[in-house]
Amino acid sequence: MRVWDVSPGYLNRQSLLGEHREIHGMISIISNHKQGYSHHPETVRLKSHLWALRRRHDWLVSEMELRGYNHLTPTPHSGVPGVWPPDFVDAPRRQFAILKRKYADKEPGRIPLPRSARELRSQHEHSVLAREGRAGDIGSLVALLRRPPTARGLKKALARMWEEAFGGPAPARSPRKLYPPLREQGAEALSHSVALSELGLWI
Repeated sequence: MRVWDVSPGYLNRQSLLGEHREIHGMISIISNHKQGYSHHPETVRLKSHLWALRRRHDWLVSEMELRGYNHLTPTPHSGVPGVWPPDFVDAPRRQFAILKRKYADKEPGRIPLPRSARELRSQHEHSVLAREGRAGDIGSLVALLRRPPTARGLKKALARMWEEAFGGPAPARSPRKLYPPLREQGAEALSHSVALSELGLWI
């Protein structure tokens, strides 16, 4: 049982769908006070953070839909919004190392595992811009992506994504109207962007 903290864009099909199933199981264990896996480290760190667990679920769903899967198992939202567990079972940097070993002879995720700090920053560029923040190591990026984008930053990020995807300035539309064409027609050009699934959580 594992709930990753890095973008689900890095997960291959098996890991993506597997984490989705495990989150549903974990929500059931916590909500119904079941014993199975109740002492697992992931359950222990997330049992008081149901909002965060369901937020992770929604990000997985966004990534699944981006890859063409139909999602038919929503989860009710509860818990304190914006409150994330302060710790990790494995630090984000180690999660990348685990995925690298795991995928050595398997299909990769939508986003290739970063080979350098520069590649990592590039993959997170739009998400960082949406928060008007600064790119750092993977630990600081995970923390940054837990914060909502600013209204101005979100517009800037979508405008840059539009330019990269379609080669021209974004039309004067709301983020709600700009985002769907980016996912539908711009996905190939933006295939290595974390924001392609992540920003949908905030629009």
